[in-house]
Amino acid sequence: MPFHRDDRGTQLATLAGQGVFLGTSSWKDPGWQGMLYNRWQDMPPVAEQLAVPESRTTPDFCGARFLLKPGRAYEEAVRRFRPYDRVQEVNAAGRAAGARLIRDTAVAGKPRRTFIYVNNRFEGNALETIAAMLDQAQAP
Repeated sequence: MPFHRDDRGTQLATLAGQGVFLGTSSWKDPGWQGMLYNRWQDMPPVAEQLAVPESRTTPDFCGARFLLKPGRAYEEAVRRFRPYDRVQEVNAAGRAAGARLIRDTAVAGKPRRTFIYVNNRFEGNALETIAAMLDQAQAP
């Protein structure tokens, strides 16, 4: 399902009120500081980073960037996914990790801010990846 920001506006606003901020390169928040889970070519997937004991260095803040599939070079992702008009390769584990971060923050019971950044080179279309993470986070 294509992502239309206006259609998700209420959902995004609700999540922001709970401390979850989702974005792509065009939706940057100036408050990035603290723990940041990364997904670059040579980094372990976000799910593995979340499993590291004491990886959350503060209970008040968390950030995750979903940038590339493990082992895929940036240039390869550009060639494969350009012009970024649709998801071309679903990364189920990455989507599940993003959904987990959203759920964990929404049910934390205390104020926490979670920033999730998704790049077009992760699956081919960041907005559709964000929509899928949102849908998965709300699934029973």
